[in-house]
Amino acid sequence: MQYLNNLPLAISLIIVVLLTVTLAVGFLVFTRVYIRRHFNISDETDDTVQFYAGAIAAFYGIALAFITVANWENYTRAVSIVSAEAASVGALYRDVTGYPEPLRTELKADLKEYLEFVVNQAWPAQQQGVVIQGSVEILNKFQDALLQFEPATEGQKVIHGEAFSQYNEFISNRRQRIDFVDAALPTILWVIILGGAVITIFVTYFFYVPNVRLHILLIVCYSMLIAVVIYFTALMENPLKGPVGITPSSYQTILDTLVNVPSAK
Repeated sequence: MQYLNNLPLAISLIIVVLLTVTLAVGFLVFTRVYIRRHFNISDETDDTVQFYAGAIAAFYGIALAFITVANWENYTRAVSIVSAEAASVGALYRDVTGYPEPLRTELKADLKEYLEFVVNQAWPAQQQGVVIQGSVEILNKFQDALLQFEPATEGQKVIHGEAFSQYNEFISNRRQRIDFVDAALPTILWVIILGGAVITIFVTYFFYVPNVRLHILLIVCYSMLIAVVIYFTALMENPLKGPVGITPSSYQTILDTLVNVPSAK
């Protein structure tokens, strides 16, 4: 799936659909004569086949629905965490404007460096499933400067306390966002998804369809639908990867509307 993640959405979808349809139709053509003769496929067997095909499709559909819903919930949670991290950095940036110079400039520069690092380096890397550690040095420098500051007034104590609160929230959100880099469905679920698809399509070979062209057309439509559902399930498996992965736009917005504007400096 990593290879498909690097392709445009339309192209990767076409590849998956074509591969699935080709395998489904190819196996039908290869086994149709044998199945019809060996299992005496006729109108009389259709009722039995319809019952089991319907039951299998229903169970598979329910399982796939649960997995899809879980994937979507995971995706929306990742979106919330990414937005929360960007928002906490923005709030922290505003808090540090209350510190005296030269600490104020130093802290603001560190936060700007962090945001630029996330947008330009960390994000492209995590889209490939890689976590780079350059931000750790930036945050260590920021934290050391924050810890060394001794508030001289009550106002500075309030600002310092709020800054630490925002910093802790920011670090928590960052940690959760990084955890999503390796997010993936368990192998057993992929066995269910792919195995269920094979069984669901294979059962349709046992329907009594005298017209081979009609049978092929039905298999094409059925396998296309299954391929599309599986494709988007795989696409949503990791919220940070692929053509529908979360973008660093929240961080870029903080840079554009808060950090890189004259009034914020």
